[in-house]
Amino acid sequence: MEFSIEHAGNLSFKSIRLDVYEKNLPAIKLYEKYGFQYIDTVDLGLDQYGLNWFYLYEKIL
Repeated sequence: MEFSIEHAGNLSFKSIRLDVYEKNLPAIKLYEKYGFQYIDTVDLGLDQYGLNWFYLYEKIL
């Protein structure tokens, strides 16, 4: 995670966006640990796979 954040900064990205399945608690905790902020809940159209809702996280660099 640290490498990805640093690399994005080196490439002059303004932010990083991550979508995570709502029940993937380990990933959500990791994103929040690294300063990603919850933005919204979205439907990515994967409900046929049992993946109904995703949380959108973003970190401003």
